[in-house]
Amino acid sequence: MLPNAKDWFRVLFRGDEILRINCAAARLVPLRIRALRSSDVDACLAIYKSNEANRFPPGYYGVYNEYLTSGRSLVLVVEKDSRVVATGGIVIFRSGRTEVPMLSFGMVLPDYQRQGIGTTLFLARLSLLPQTRDKWYVCMTSVGGSDSFYRRYGFKFAMDTNGERGDRLPLYRMVLFRNDLNKIKGMLVERNIQIENNGHQVPTVDVAESEKHPVKPPAASS
Repeated sequence: MLPNAKDWFRVLFRGDEILRINCAAARLVPLRIRALRSSDVDACLAIYKSNEANRFPPGYYGVYNEYLTSGRSLVLVVEKDSRVVATGGIVIFRSGRTEVPMLSFGMVLPDYQRQGIGTTLFLARLSLLPQTRDKWYVCMTSVGGSDSFYRRYGFKFAMDTNGERGDRLPLYRMVLFRNDLNKIKGMLVERNIQIENNGHQVPTVDVAESEKHPVKPPAASS
């Protein structure tokens, strides 16, 4: 059975917002993925610049630079050919008992796009979510048409929301069940995908705090 057919049955029984885990698994590639270091900032800024045209609203370069050094999201980088070729972050927003993971700034150098790197980084970020809930509602905001990448894996439009600079951005949502989170972890191990987070966990930010220190940047295409 083809991976997309397997996902079709999953959607039929569990709803159309569910992660297309088999579709994503078919794109996994062996990579070294690790937590951001201070020495990676310039490489990440170069990745941003390479994706900036027609992707990000004007004025987000400074927002991204601050985001990299704020520590309010867990930021990962991907190494290939002895260089940092992709990056992306994840954070959990909390309001009372409600917790919502948010993917942010997922980007790949143009020369390395369409090779499965973005998909691998996407699943790697999901794999670091805690197994404390039966299901997570994972969210992301989209710019420059990057929603086509995430729609492929089950994200659906939920609403418009305010971006970092007050501009309106579409918010997308996808359901991740606990058993799928376990499957992702196993898939990454099977494909020899290393994630070196050095003990760093996905941070949780209270909504009141996030309003004082915004941490909701848009996610770029992978």
